[in-house]
Amino acid sequence: MVTRGCDVNHVNGSAAVDDDLLASFDRTAVDLTTDSATLVDKFTCVLQVTRDQGPVVSGILDLGKTLGQSIETIRGESQVCGASIAATVQLSEEGRQNVRGAAEAVASITGAIDRLADEFRQVVAASEEIVGVIRIIQEIANQTKMLSLNAAIEAARAGEFGHGFAVVANEVRGLANNTRASADDISSRVERIVGITRSVAQAMTAAQARVSASGELWNHAAQAFEEIADHARQSKGAAEHVMAESAGQAGLGEKLAATLDSLSDLKGKNEQTVRDCNEMLRAVLQKLAGLNKTMGGIDFGKPPVAAIMDIFEEMRANNIMILNSEAAAVVKPYIARVRELDGVVDRIWAKRAADARGTGGAAVTEALAVYRRIRNEAYDWALRGDFGKVRETMATRARPAFARVKECLAVCQAEDASGPTQTLGAQASG
Repeated sequence: MVTRGCDVNHVNGSAAVDDDLLASFDRTAVDLTTDSATLVDKFTCVLQVTRDQGPVVSGILDLGKTLGQSIETIRGESQVCGASIAATVQLSEEGRQNVRGAAEAVASITGAIDRLADEFRQVVAASEEIVGVIRIIQEIANQTKMLSLNAAIEAARAGEFGHGFAVVANEVRGLANNTRASADDISSRVERIVGITRSVAQAMTAAQARVSASGELWNHAAQAFEEIADHARQSKGAAEHVMAESAGQAGLGEKLAATLDSLSDLKGKNEQTVRDCNEMLRAVLQKLAGLNKTMGGIDFGKPPVAAIMDIFEEMRANNIMILNSEAAAVVKPYIARVRELDGVVDRIWAKRAADARGTGGAAVTEALAVYRRIRNEAYDWALRGDFGKVRETMATRARPAFARVKECLAVCQAEDASGPTQTLGAQASG
């Protein structure tokens, strides 16, 4: 397939081989190399997608766990909230009942104060009546005193015969004086009682007004507690709905957790499958490299540029395997094989340059040097274990440089086709 090291009529000492059979064998080998490189290239996309999916799936798993924890937290908090609202409902009911009881007690006190105020007003009226009666007694005592004075005067005029009557008149005057003094004392006492009673009545009236206002406030408080109790009952209903929803979400969270666990298992299996496929591809590529080495001793009479382009397919496959690697030790065989193929390409190209015509050869030499310099930088990063730099260098710089080499080779191939056909003689393979 690449360089050819024996006569077309002898293959490792065997009998002559038909040219058509050799050509078919060569085409099959080239197709196998090309298809392997393409397969490895496609698998690189799979491997990269797997790498990219890893953090995404891990992020989904983390988000799922966070979501599950949030659901559990919401469920716990909704239960606490529901318990608090239930306690609020109970307390509001108790408060409403207590306020209602207090309002009823205030109403009862208001009634008692009203009755007591009425009784005090009756006491004031009775006291005022007593004062009137005492005034009448005082008037009677005054009149009695005047009558006793008149009687004493008339008894004095009567002389000896009016002496007894004078004694009676004096006694009556004394009684009148005593009655007047007692009436005055009673009048002053009753007036003080009336004054005190009026003050008490005024205080009772003021207390009545305050108690009445307090009763209104208690009624307003009772209405407020009624509204609080209504809102609390509504909040309780809403909290029960939230708890029911959170319980349902908890069930969904458990299903989500189970699904995420399955996703995690699938992620692990997928990554392992990709790794296994990668190892199988590496094994296939190594066997293909061995086959190419074995076939290197056969001269297929292929033009040098075509032979180099076939070698580039194997190089491409090896470069892709380096790109897919994760450890420096893994890439060493592939780098060694590419170096081997570099030697084969150089020998073929030197033979072609000696016989070639046209100007395309110089462009190939220049492009090949640029490509190898960039590629070797990527190899250095690979041997250091920095595969992020390897992928960056290969994707952004080495791949365009490789494409440039193939473009220049295509020009040379066109130049060779326009002149005498060149074929490879016996060359050493890699």
